[in-house]
Amino acid sequence: MMSKESVEWVVAGFMMCLMIASCTSPPHLVVYQADKDRVDLREWPVGYMAQPPHAHPQSLSPETMHRMLRSVYYRESVLFSFLLGNPKPLFTDYQIDRLTSTLPKAFDQALPQEVVAFRLRVDADSSRYSSGFCFIADDALHLVVDAIRAQDFQPKDTLPQPNTARTELVPRSGQRLFSTDKVRKGTIPNWIVIPLDTNQGKFRL
Repeated sequence: MMSKESVEWVVAGFMMCLMIASCTSPPHLVVYQADKDRVDLREWPVGYMAQPPHAHPQSLSPETMHRMLRSVYYRESVLFSFLLGNPKPLFTDYQIDRLTSTLPKAFDQALPQEVVAFRLRVDADSSRYSSGFCFIADDALHLVVDAIRAQDFQPKDTLPQPNTARTELVPRSGQRLFSTDKVRKGTIPNWIVIPLDTNQGKFRL
């Protein structure tokens, strides 16, 4: 019988396969592209359970988007260990600057069946990147992350290194991991739901 830790690794691996498959759909509209960075609109990713029509298009201010992005944290396992480290910000300043300016434009143009996909370097000179997609539904921003500071290419002077780290998003006050059922037992570790307060133009921490 598999241990709890083994089951967690199997689930994490299965979710990663689904997330990689989600990036295969071609973009409908490129909102931003520079070097290896991009933000675009795409169909609902293959491999995820069907969702109701999204609340798109929708207007969000750059200030609201900035606060939400700043609020997202994650943690990762120590190398070859099941133990998870302390929470740390998901996005870097470089990524937040670009997402703050491009996501409001994307959501303002998105159709109900589309998501906003992104792939951004950690910084301008980095070979590491983060990627995923997001959409708005039920007065909340749904953020799904398929890569966190992953290596874009392997340096020629080093041997290939397997990606053995396990990562998960860390909900803060008012946030939650997306659940596959109403009692929230089957949560997805890289899918976080962040509430909106569009009436007051604020995000509640």
